[in-house]
Amino acid sequence: MTSTKAITPTEPETAPVAAPWRRRGEAFLPLAVGACLLVLGLPRLIGALVTEPVRPTLEALQAGEPISEQGLARLTGRAALARNFSSSGNVAVELAAAKLAEAARLPDRAQTERGQLVQDAVALLEEGLAAMPANGFGWAQLAQARLLQDGPGPAAVDAWRMSVLTAPAEPKLALWRARSGIGLASHFIEGDHALLDRQIRFAWRWEPERLAAYAKSAGPAVLGAVRTALIDQPEDLQRFETMVR
Repeated sequence: MTSTKAITPTEPETAPVAAPWRRRGEAFLPLAVGACLLVLGLPRLIGALVTEPVRPTLEALQAGEPISEQGLARLTGRAALARNFSSSGNVAVELAAAKLAEAARLPDRAQTERGQLVQDAVALLEEGLAAMPANGFGWAQLAQARLLQDGPGPAAVDAWRMSVLTAPAEPKLALWRARSGIGLASHFIEGDHALLDRQIRFAWRWEPERLAAYAKSAGPAVLGAVRTALIDQPEDLQRFETMVR
């Protein structure tokens, strides 16, 4: 006779219950992350809000359009105020652009004041571009600042080249790059002339009247540079010749 053992039913396994402190921590984590992001982004947001009223003036400055003394003073003040709240590379570039525009308006006799403005702008631009190295406008401003500080040379060409490489098809910068590139051409290295020709073609595409007017007033060297850039576009070249007669 075989004996049987009583089988004791086992209780079903249950998932462990999280400790109350762990549940509270998991619920608090998204709030903590959100608060950190808000704190980190708040200075940049304030800086953007401070400069928003002068955005049209900044865009005009970027496009090489004339701006009033009052508009420039307001832009400088707003950008300087934004620097108190934000270390954004954009804010540094914007303030530098305003300082360079101020320097360009000073008379020749104000060499000391002009030099200080340019020196401040260079420092701001180097700081801003270290944070935002793909800012084509910032590199263009650095090229201009180096031109004002030391004249045409490799340092200005390096910044000009970076402006082209980081934003090659920027309509607001094409005419300035064409003009400044022609002035820097004697310091170019291999490949720079091809970059210049492309910028001249861009300037012709977007602002043909302004390019033709500049070339006509600047003389034979500039006329020749534009003709070289348009040599493979006979219809455009013929139109250019008509406009500069």
